[in-house]
Amino acid sequence: MIRFLNQIKGSTIHAVDGDIGKVVDCYFDEQRWAVRYLVVETGTWLSGRQVLISPASVDRVDWNEGKVNLNIDRMRVKNSPSADFTRPVSREYESSYSEYYGYPRYWEGTDIWGSAATPRAYGSRSETAARTTGGESYPASEARGTMGTAASSERRVADSQLRSAKDVAGYHIRATDGEIGHIDDFLVDRDSWVVDSILIDTSNMPGGKPVLLRRERIDRIDWNNKEIRVRATTQEIKNSPEYVEETTFGRRR
Repeated sequence: MIRFLNQIKGSTIHAVDGDIGKVVDCYFDEQRWAVRYLVVETGTWLSGRQVLISPASVDRVDWNEGKVNLNIDRMRVKNSPSADFTRPVSREYESSYSEYYGYPRYWEGTDIWGSAATPRAYGSRSETAARTTGGESYPASEARGTMGTAASSERRVADSQLRSAKDVAGYHIRATDGEIGHIDDFLVDRDSWVVDSILIDTSNMPGGKPVLLRRERIDRIDWNNKEIRVRATTQEIKNSPEYVEETTFGRRR
């Protein structure tokens, strides 16, 4: 089944021993269009710190009630590598993150999640880390994996493959023969966490309406011009069936 990504934003995150915070954003991989991390605002629990949670750490999502249950404890999250959200998330940081949680590197393999099709299967292949820490802390020098020299910062920008769903929301849609609307939301498979379709708002055009376009029709994201280029004509998009708010996908927030 597929769900709108906006449904998970604002959801409360529950570790096995208590609440962590709320989802404020998601990072997806621009090559395979899979959601790799939830960005969680921890509020007063960690003095306003934001943390990344991999779907591999998710036990169950109640999409309608806005609740995400994890298979890890609060201490595990507290001691996780700190992320610098003013910079792109680098492979260097992701390697530290994977090592800390004991997850394989999802980008090493031919499947969506490395050698697995879903984050649940991907996470279950961890053999080097327990799901709880027993009070064990992560080495501070490694936890600050996002820090470094100016040169290393430049490398992080160059090798980053992750993009913020919040940043991309509102990007214009560039068809093969012109601009038509903007992206309003993503539809994701709730098992694989892969983007299935994008919701396009064409209301700025005469007779405009919200329509869905499959991910396979996306050519690329033009970050400089804040556009998503698609392999479809403006007429094809105009002729697409109108998306109706109340559907089997569930109501969007």
